[in-house]
Amino acid sequence: MAVPQKQEGKEKVSRVKIKKKLWFKILGPKMFGNKELGETYLPEPSVAIGRMLRVNLKDLTGNVRDQNGYVVFKVVSVAGMTLQAVTLGYELTPAYVKRMVRKNTNRLDDFVLLHSKEGTDVIVKATMVTLHKVQRSVQSALREQFHAMLQEDLDKGLDVLLESVLSGRMQATARKRLAKVYPLKELALKSLKLAEGGVVADVVRPPVEVEAPVQAPKAEEAAEEVEA
Repeated sequence: MAVPQKQEGKEKVSRVKIKKKLWFKILGPKMFGNKELGETYLPEPSVAIGRMLRVNLKDLTGNVRDQNGYVVFKVVSVAGMTLQAVTLGYELTPAYVKRMVRKNTNRLDDFVLLHSKEGTDVIVKATMVTLHKVQRSVQSALREQFHAMLQEDLDKGLDVLLESVLSGRMQATARKRLAKVYPLKELALKSLKLAEGGVVADVVRPPVEVEAPVQAPKAEEAAEEVEA
C-alpha cells in the first residue's frame, strides 16, 4: 500500500511596512526673519500641524536681556522639508515679575481683553509697580491710560503690537506717558496671547491639535515644548 506523500505547504510571511522618518526644520514667521526655531523627526510632515513651541526670546534676538521672555509659536503649514510656524503670544517668567516688587510700592496686576482690527480678541496681562504707594483712584487712572495705549497699537495691527512689546518700545513709551498720571518704577507685560484660534500672522490652514512632542535642535536649546 502506497503511503501518501505530504505536500509541502508554503509558509506565510507577514511583512510589516515601516515608514522612514526624516528631519523637518521649523521656521518662524517673517517677523523673526523666518529664523529656524527647531527640528522635528517625523514619518510625514502633516502630523506636525498644530504643534506648539515655546522659544526663549534671547534665542531669537541674540540679546541676553531678553532671556526672561518667551514667544509661543504654532506650526500651521508644510512647504517641502520645512514647517512654517506663526506667533501665538508672548510671556515673561514668573520669577522675573516677582523680582520687580519692592517695599513701600503698589503692585498693580492688570488683565484686559482687547479687540484688534483683524477681528481677533487679545488677552493682555501686565504688572505695574508704582514709585510709592498710591490711592485707588490713581491706580484706576493708570490702568485706563495703559489700556488706551494697548488699543492704539492694536488698531494698527496685531503684528505691530507684538513687535512693539518684544522690542520693549511699548513698555518704554507707556512708562513715559503714564508718568503724567503717576511715576512707575517698573512696567512689564506678563503675557500677551490671542483668544481661541487666533494667530499673529497669516494662517495657511487651520491648526489641528496633536500630542506628539517637538524636538529641539541638537546644538541649541532654542525650542521648548508646551502642551496644546
